[in-house]
Amino acid sequence: DFTSQINNDPGSIILALNNAKPPLNDVRVRNALALAFDQKKYIQASYKNTAPYVENWFGNSQEFSNTGYLHHNIKKAKELIEAYGKSVELEFVHSPTSRGRTGGLIVQQMMKEIGVKVTPVPMDFSGIIKHMFSGQFDMASWAFVGGYDPGPQTVANLHSRSPWNVCKYSSGKMDNLLVQQRTSTDPVARAKIFNTIVQTANSETPFIYLNGIRSYLFSRNNVKNIKPLVPGQSGSMARNLFDIWLDK
Repeated sequence: DFTSQINNDPGSIILALNNAKPPLNDVRVRNALALAFDQKKYIQASYKNTAPYVENWFGNSQEFSNTGYLHHNIKKAKELIEAYGKSVELEFVHSPTSRGRTGGLIVQQMMKEIGVKVTPVPMDFSGIIKHMFSGQFDMASWAFVGGYDPGPQTVANLHSRSPWNVCKYSSGKMDNLLVQQRTSTDPVARAKIFNTIVQTANSETPFIYLNGIRSYLFSRNNVKNIKPLVPGQSGSMARNLFDIWLDK
């Protein structure tokens, strides 16, 4: 017999958009892509619903009453592409794995609905990293990792001067918010700042959420002292393995 533990970790798998490169330097195009993407259908098709749905990259470590998430809306997406007034053709760089290829095809078909042509480009991980940090990509699969304090990773991924900002996202409003959350010592005030950070990012779409991150732990019943996972703490499973023992 087996027992299992499931934990939704902070962080998310994203479709990184190159905000510095046309046509993705236009927020209308980025928002159109977000509105055309159906995260729930993607999770069902790619993960058979074994990955969580997310509207922010904090997972369940933070709760927000309003994330400003751009929910699936083909009509609005088509209107934004029409307002942009030019054809949109993009390359989607993804891993050469089965899931990477499946994801590429799913995104391709979703964007086709609004007249956007997406060409999936499988590439090894070292190639993906090279292209992303050099800014030589349109779209690419990437990840936001979590932690006990989401602040450092949020600054690293979203501040305009951060070398880890692979989306090349630049927003004076966001930069100010990131500084505020780093200098705030009031947990309640800091939570409100994080909420505004999420709303700002979701309205400007530097990236699209593909899915959240979920950890699974399976063990036989004779494996003892596996402590419950700590919600919202990335890597908590690894920490919980130190004190286990076998009942033979």
